Amino acid sequence: TIDRLRDSLAVLPSSPQARLSADDVIRRFEEQSGLPRMLLDDAVPFREADVLSFFKQRVLGQDQAVEAVVQSLSLLRARVNNPRRPMGVFLFLGPTGVGKTELARALAEYLFGNRERLARFNMGDYSTPYQESELFGNPFSPEASNRRGQFTNRLAGRLFSVIVLDE
Repeated sequence: TIDRLRDSLAVLPSSPQARLSADDVIRRFEEQSGLPRMLLDDAVPFREADVLSFFKQRVLGQDQAVEAVVQSLSLLRARVNNPRRPMGVFLFLGPTGVGKTELARALAEYLFGNRERLARFNMGDYSTPYQESELFGNPFSPEASNRRGQFTNRLAGRLFSVIVLDE
């Protein structure tokens, strides 16, 4: 919290009458994290019907999954979540082509305004035990380049992302 306040003060215009407001802190955290203002500021309206419409326009034929995602967003917005746990964890099951990844892309677009904020990993590419370090890295490796894996490198610099572990 202190670091966030200090960072918000650093970007505040330097003038004698400049004061740090809650809006300044929220705006700075929004810039850094990429989270939508709707999750950070209770003054921003959250209309569940509009959110449901957004997802249903992008993902067809998966009403139950869409409703589960929207319900999770509603609970998140109401602050009925454990702040020490991920904001949402979903398990989408079904054959290829039914819209699992598309729903994750729509979630990334809704939350971050960009479908590319999705980090997708095909778990079939990591089927053997030795490939664990390829994905997650080896923190005890003497070489700095091997300490971080593909997962860590992909999420570096992003406080929040939509992550898909596919097949």
